Amino acid sequence: MVSWLTEELVAQGHDVTLFASGDSCTKAKLAPVVPRALRLDGIHNSLPYNIIMLDQVAERMAEFDVLHFHIDFFHYPIFRNMAHRTLTTLHGRQDLARAA
Repeated sequence: MVSWLTEELVAQGHDVTLFASGDSCTKAKLAPVVPRALRLDGIHNSLPYNIIMLDQVAERMAEFDVLHFHIDFFHYPIFRNMAHRTLTTLHGRQDLARAA
């Protein structure tokens, strides 16, 4: 989801910075949070890495017009004063099986 959105925004001429793993393939500016995707190392608890990423985004937030988050509500306490410049997509964990 994030990849498709990022690539389409870049294709439309937007200046996009993607905070993701260093092995991400993107035409956006990549801000690597970890060297490679957590799932490749069997890491299912992304919470510590989300906190690290939020700290990195917070340090650079003045650089961005809009911040789009795909990490549930973790960003809210840090970015609530600029909520008018944020967008949040909620879709739950994609690496967990759905209950039938």
